[in-house]
Amino acid sequence: HWNGHQKHFTYTSAWAVRGLREAADLADAIGDSDRADWYRSTADGVAEAMCTWLRDDDGALAGNLEELQQGWGYDDLAAVDAFNNGAIDAAGTVAAASFARWDDHLAVESGHGYRRNDDGDAYDEQEWIMVDLRMSEALRRGCQPEAGQAIEDWITQQALENNLIIPELLDPTSGDYNGPAPMMGFGAGMYVLALLNRDDAEQDCSDGVTYDCEGAPVD
Repeated sequence: HWNGHQKHFTYTSAWAVRGLREAADLADAIGDSDRADWYRSTADGVAEAMCTWLRDDDGALAGNLEELQQGWGYDDLAAVDAFNNGAIDAAGTVAAASFARWDDHLAVESGHGYRRNDDGDAYDEQEWIMVDLRMSEALRRGCQPEAGQAIEDWITQQALENNLIIPELLDPTSGDYNGPAPMMGFGAGMYVLALLNRDDAEQDCSDGVTYDCEGAPVD
């Protein structure tokens, strides 16, 4: 992403928001309220900028600003973590628009999961276990537990039929294992994290709407 390929990535901004909010909590813990306020206001400013600059005409999150400005090629499921890390509410209008767009543009032909993005190379066009599981968690956080569970069940049943092995990729048409198998981080590691995050995801849903983009100021 460097050497002339720099972009304003939604994923980076989303994690900046989360990091700043965590830093605010740390500042509160040591009694530094001024710094805590500054961290939180900065986080809110980044979140508002995401709402202003990183949504398409239907309100869905783009993968980055530059591809959104060119009008095509901006679908990227790395952006789903904006909903998983609390930068933008997973049960709000932005999430609903984003989930709908990704279903239309990034769902694979087998009907179970998602490709990584719309860049078109052979690697990104596969079904990614990592992307499936991040979507599964986001759906849970967005109060769609049945949809999230269906993705998780798909991966679980695949592993049960394949000696408990979880791969990195699946063929987008047949669902057959593709690429490295077993895969630690983007395979079994992501599966374990998804299971560990279930309770937090359900709590996120029950907490109700937090920060959504409706009414966000334009700076």
